[in-house]
Amino acid sequence: MKEFKILFSPIKIGTMELKNRIAMPAMGTNYAEPDGMMSEREIAWHVARAKGGCALNVTEIANIDPLGKGIPGCPAIWDDKFIPGFAELAKAVHTHGGKLAIQLHHAGRGAMSMVIGDQKPVGPSAISYPPSPGWPFEVAPPRELTEDEIWDLIDKFGEGARRARDAGADAVELHGGHGYGIAQFMSAESNKRTDSFGGSLGGRTKFPVEIIKSIRSKVGADFPILFKICGEEMVMGGRTLEETVVVAAIVEDAGADCICVSRGSYSSLSYVQPPAGLPQGAWIFDVEAVKKAVNIPVMAVGKIGDPLYAEHILRQGKADLVAMGRALIADPDLPNKAAEGRLDDIRYCIYCNTCIHELNSFPGYVRCAINAEAGRESEMTMTPTKKPKKVLVAGGGLGGLEAARVAALRGHKVTLYEQSDKLGGQFRIAALPPMKQELTMAIKYLSDQVKKVGVRVEMGKKVTPEVVEEQKPDVVIVATGSQPLIPRNIPGTNRKRVVTAHDALTEKVLTGHKVAILGGGMVGCETAEFLSQRAKDVTIIEMLDDIAMDVGMFSKPYLLERLDKLGVKVMTGAQVKEITGDGVVVEKDGGKETVSGIDTVVLAMGAKPVKRLATQLKDKVAEVYVIGDASEPRMVVDAVAEGSEIARKI
Repeated sequence: MKEFKILFSPIKIGTMELKNRIAMPAMGTNYAEPDGMMSEREIAWHVARAKGGCALNVTEIANIDPLGKGIPGCPAIWDDKFIPGFAELAKAVHTHGGKLAIQLHHAGRGAMSMVIGDQKPVGPSAISYPPSPGWPFEVAPPRELTEDEIWDLIDKFGEGARRARDAGADAVELHGGHGYGIAQFMSAESNKRTDSFGGSLGGRTKFPVEIIKSIRSKVGADFPILFKICGEEMVMGGRTLEETVVVAAIVEDAGADCICVSRGSYSSLSYVQPPAGLPQGAWIFDVEAVKKAVNIPVMAVGKIGDPLYAEHILRQGKADLVAMGRALIADPDLPNKAAEGRLDDIRYCIYCNTCIHELNSFPGYVRCAINAEAGRESEMTMTPTKKPKKVLVAGGGLGGLEAARVAALRGHKVTLYEQSDKLGGQFRIAALPPMKQELTMAIKYLSDQVKKVGVRVEMGKKVTPEVVEEQKPDVVIVATGSQPLIPRNIPGTNRKRVVTAHDALTEKVLTGHKVAILGGGMVGCETAEFLSQRAKDVTIIEMLDDIAMDVGMFSKPYLLERLDKLGVKVMTGAQVKEITGDGVVVEKDGGKETVSGIDTVVLAMGAKPVKRLATQLKDKVAEVYVIGDASEPRMVVDAVAEGSEIARKI
């Protein structure tokens, strides 16, 4: 396409030539075997992205030492026995025209006891890192490395690079970002050493410089070395962008061939994965500053998922390459689709951060809210049906749309019924609060795709047993979603001034000035933000000791900060006992109190499934499946996955 003059042009990193400027950065997936061996699942993951047109795949953290293991299911490279697995991966990526870089890693003080056992983690100094708010895992104080141990690690990084080369990889990347081992040495916050590996910036960068020298001594000058770094650590006393610019030049002089610039650390996680609401290229100013300081290629990372914006970054000279992480989880074929001019066929990432939230639910794995195939590429194949069936999908939410799309792609004759006048279901409501507009991209993608694959869409029609009897489908997929839960055990919920969060968000009902929101989960908090932006005086009442407990730790800080700036009042540890004529009675700290002067009470206390249709169709249709919230209210990742799975089975 003429729009992409640079994005799809080749570039060289050292001696390695890439066919375009799109890379998949290292992302933890937990797909490797527990012993660190490469798995078929991880190979299939990489193959999908290489096949989709990505020029460079960077593996997730490959540990150079058992004591530096970051997550349970990451690959290891501390022994020659791991070479065959990486060789298989390299061959698979090369088969589809991509290049492979293996990221060499040591977690340092970030190694968790649940991963490394009873051993103490190690770091440049005996200082435990301050974990991000909401970090669910224990942080053990590290043991300070001796100089001999540091030199041993330097050699292990070199040996890791040698193994990567022997496996047929095209390059290595040193993980010098996100508060891991190398970053800890470079940061004044975590490095309090007084020997040659501490003190001044020259001392604090000695560790990465010596690692690069070690690698060069083992693999020669023709094997590219990429270096990942954070522009700003966003930690009190941590490395600033001004220092990072100097570090980048030092790393270049040491022999690095490319620098990948990110932001944040494990003490400031919300900056590592910019969520929905933050702009594309959220940290591009960090990248641009580093780009001006070095002469080697610089890769931008940090919420870059729109190929048009990626092209803009390159044309402006702010970077030489772009790393698309979550964007390639959502759609591995994004590069090919963009190159072919099929922008409307891209399944754009919605930046909900489900992927990273699922990973951090140990023992979790990366899952994608809108791509059910992510991490299941080898099992979620699209096999044409040998016996086409007549399929009726009841409900046009994301789960129903995905089920209809996949069933039609397999060759079934599909009709989707949606009782409202718009597709998207409750996800359309979820996109209404501030900073959530990117969710609409998932609705647009699926709405367009079901029509392209031949699904007949019937709007404004509710599926009843009579409709089913008239249509005589072979299969019915019930995707009727859920409805707001109205707790009948609380007196006063039937009052006229009591409304649901759905009604408030859609403005089906306009609230009064003073609003009490019962329930401080994601729905309650986002409704509070929505109403506060409309000059309402809002109080959240939550029975637990904290709000936004179901919001992931990568997104929660931004939400809480916005609520605070808007002046939203929060009452936690308060159990609602009654809704009165002008207030809400709660039990708190063993006594009762009343939040008075309330004009409108908004219920955000959960949901209940709508699955009456499934009961009505029992014994009337050969195959009836219930998916998503209609089965049990959960997250969109579950609805989409179930829709995709069922459609592959029928």
